[in-house]
Amino acid sequence: MPPAGGDDALAALVAQSVAARSYALATLKPTANYDLYNDQRSQVYGGVSRRDPRTTRAVLSTRGTVLTYDARSSRVLLLHLRRSHRGRAERLPQQPRPYLVSVPDPFDRISPYHQWPDPPTFTAARLGTLLGLDGR
Repeated sequence: MPPAGGDDALAALVAQSVAARSYALATLKPTANYDLYNDQRSQVYGGVSRRDPRTTRAVLSTRGTVLTYDARSSRVLLLHLRRSHRGRAERLPQQPRPYLVSVPDPFDRISPYHQWPDPPTFTAARLGTLLGLDGR
């Protein structure tokens, strides 16, 4: 989340700090050389050089705070954040979680990313050609 407007919208930066920390902790890879990517795979983590005093203040004010499914659980929520989702937040089919349910998002219409182009369609033969495959 860009820090622009952070002085006026500190609550949004605080909420993003908790969500980002929860995502980072839920996706830790203890045996890997690193855990986060600097692209969409890690919610566009910009690295230390991209820090801003407003976001740092939000992060420090929530130190140790993460999102869990319920008060009895110590399992950190795995959240997936998107700019736009065509008006509905959706359950991720590969890893269903009880807290990831489809709900309408009436505010998505104001997003500049709300209108997605229709996905291209291909015949099997055309797709095979594009992928460099022989046969059916």
